[in-house]
Amino acid sequence: MISALYHRFGCSELLQREFDIAFSARLTVDHGISHAVQWIVQTSGVPIVPLVVNCFAPPLPSLRRTRALGDALAATIKSATVCKRVAVIATGGLSHTLPFPDWRAPVSADDEYLVESWRLGRGRWQEYEPRRRSIVVNAPPRINEVFDQGFLELVSSGRMHELPDLYSDEELTGTAGNGAAEVRACAARALRGHFGWTSVR
Repeated sequence: MISALYHRFGCSELLQREFDIAFSARLTVDHGISHAVQWIVQTSGVPIVPLVVNCFAPPLPSLRRTRALGDALAATIKSATVCKRVAVIATGGLSHTLPFPDWRAPVSADDEYLVESWRLGRGRWQEYEPRRRSIVVNAPPRINEVFDQGFLELVSSGRMHELPDLYSDEELTGTAGNGAAEVRACAARALRGHFGWTSVR
């Protein structure tokens, strides 16, 4: 069933809508997906199709491109005959800054270490985690509550599709930090107007 959902939602339909996505039979999900399952889905046996948007390593998709993905996903769900009911759950952080370098051009020794941990640490995470965590925890915090409140207002009022018109990709990082790249994962919020809508805050 899940395989059929993957190929219906994730592959065939989105490819036809000009999104060259990839399919993985070995995907390992992180807290961005597992927390949504733990706190929102809860019911066992519900088929889940993870749709992962790159919010971490440049080059990142533009805000406009992720909005277009939301539109394509809405059209795909509307055309589906596999399922009668579909819930779309979008996750991601708001404003925050992480001490993560551009993996293509690390500068400091800590930068080099973090890049190495990303490249080689998939099966050796316990080896890399102590120093990686120390780097992250000791970085100065930075959040922008004004941005966060404005973003939540867009979500709750069904105006998430306006985000690319309010911020360029560079302005988003400058205003809300590199961690705000995760709002790309909320591309599904642009589904407002296509379906019934519930916002969880």
